[in-house]
Amino acid sequence: MRDAVAIVIGRTQYANFVSYEADSNVLVPADVFSCKISRVDAGIMAGEKFQLIVNGSREMTGIIDKVSAQYSKGALELRVEGRDYMGLLVDSSVEQWQTWKDATLKDMAPRLLKHIPYIKNSKVIYGNEKEDTGMRAKKTKKETSKGIFDDTSSGASHYEAGISVFEALSDYSQRHGLLMWMEPDGTLVFGELKGKGDAPEFSFFTRKSGQEKAQNNIISATLTDDISKRFSALTVVAQQQGTDFLDAGRHDIKKTAVDDSFPYKKPLVIQSQCAGEKAAGYQAQWELKKREADGWRAELTVAGHGQNGNNYRANSVCYVKDEVLSLDGNYLILGRRFTMDVNSGPRTMLTIGKLMEGYSVQ
Repeated sequence: MRDAVAIVIGRTQYANFVSYEADSNVLVPADVFSCKISRVDAGIMAGEKFQLIVNGSREMTGIIDKVSAQYSKGALELRVEGRDYMGLLVDSSVEQWQTWKDATLKDMAPRLLKHIPYIKNSKVIYGNEKEDTGMRAKKTKKETSKGIFDDTSSGASHYEAGISVFEALSDYSQRHGLLMWMEPDGTLVFGELKGKGDAPEFSFFTRKSGQEKAQNNIISATLTDDISKRFSALTVVAQQQGTDFLDAGRHDIKKTAVDDSFPYKKPLVIQSQCAGEKAAGYQAQWELKKREADGWRAELTVAGHGQNGNNYRANSVCYVKDEVLSLDGNYLILGRRFTMDVNSGPRTMLTIGKLMEGYSVQ
């Protein structure tokens, strides 16, 4: 059955696409949508809110950034481009120097989001923020509702005016073992990527022979293994200010995550604002994972936008059996791109990576 795709702007739904592209990736700050629409009867304005609906499910809620109109022989065509609400965080700056002491994400986020339209009064989901031994005052962690926690505070964080709100929140969350992303309904989430304990939701096959070839659903695929983006060990270093004015010495914080699968010694050291060694360890692991994801990935192109009534979605697990590229196992869908044009019809390009495990930390 052909995929049904539409954008809803106000009370009007548009589905007469010449082409469209909807890109979502857990490692890229904002999801992006663009399309060409023919036979437009009503005006579409930059700055309007939109929803992307795929097969009856909302896949994106965002703001239209750009509208371009052109006509030929009396036929009007619009090109519409937009991003999900995360684009607001990418574009908006921290307006003044900010220092938070003993703050959790749940303390920080409302302050940084209070002037962001559409998000400031919306629901935010806070995952289980990891404990930091650099904290000055320990708080009791209690679950206030499903997936939302009042968690342990962790030292002081400093952010200069001019950096983006996304950079400030992303930096803090990654130092505590969490990513941030926007759900299709516009909910901001601080959470973790799915791992080896999660069951696959989708299956993809390329078999060379036998009756099982009938299962083949991969149109094309590429596999890239680029160790220039990876490291054998990644060390996070930070300095913590002394608490006594008369003893303003600086105390070194240092944690190293090690990738035992890397073929030779190639260390990387990065500086951080981590308040303690546990936070430095979480950040070191995440930085190493992110570089592994950048270095090893496969891209699969398949027909349609989903399987078994479910649309393909980033941060979901899939099973891949590709006898050409020697892939056999469960993988993480890092990103998915829905596309359609008059020549190829609806297709999806999936970017997959290895399911990430923790590295040893020294």
